[in-house]
Amino acid sequence: MKENTNCIVSLERASIFQGKICVLEDIDFEVFDGEFVFLIGKTGSGKSSLLKTLYADIPLKNGKGQVCNADLRKLTLKRISELRRKLGIVFQNFELLTDRSVSDNLEFVLRATGWNKSSAIHSRIDDVLELVGLSEKKQKMPFELSGGEQQRLAIARALLNSPHLIIADEPTGNLDPSTAKGILDLLKMISEGGTAVVMASHDYDAMRKYSSRIVLCKGKKLVEAPRPEEIEEAIA
Repeated sequence: MKENTNCIVSLERASIFQGKICVLEDIDFEVFDGEFVFLIGKTGSGKSSLLKTLYADIPLKNGKGQVCNADLRKLTLKRISELRRKLGIVFQNFELLTDRSVSDNLEFVLRATGWNKSSAIHSRIDDVLELVGLSEKKQKMPFELSGGEQQRLAIARALLNSPHLIIADEPTGNLDPSTAKGILDLLKMISEGGTAVVMASHDYDAMRKYSSRIVLCKGKKLVEAPRPEEIEEAIA
């Protein structure tokens, strides 16, 4: 374990299943405060299943697992809700409420997670919109935003409850290279502020630019620090 940092994710001899099919077997995986981890691998290699296990969409049946001090083997519905309040989840397709404004998208999440005081809600919305560069878009509808702005809104939503970990599943997959760079810069800045980020990606240029940790899903295993040729094969 790293010194002076908190372990946010810990999997030990864990096996992850998609239905009855084992996609990752006997894996060990740790993520610490402020780490930025690129998760790569071919389609079907287990990337999304691993991420879904971390936010308890897929139950962990074999091995040990903790995320934000929650035991993945002992999660009740209540504890799943408590865990997810400590996480920020960003999807490729944004998953926004299309019939509500930018501000109302964020207010919906805050009220659903126990925020009741309107002044605190509006203050938090202002804070996260400023962080992601959308302060001037507060009353816009999602369809009035560009793809990059919609993803920034999705990131703002993920940040509302000051998460310990952001899980991002191909968040730049539908964006042009210039817009994708802005989203990656934003996520990197967030990690430098102390929030761990685990991101499934095929963007090798970004991996080289940031010199971040890379973990490869291959042959039902996790490969730390894969060779350049393994990376190129995985993202081809």
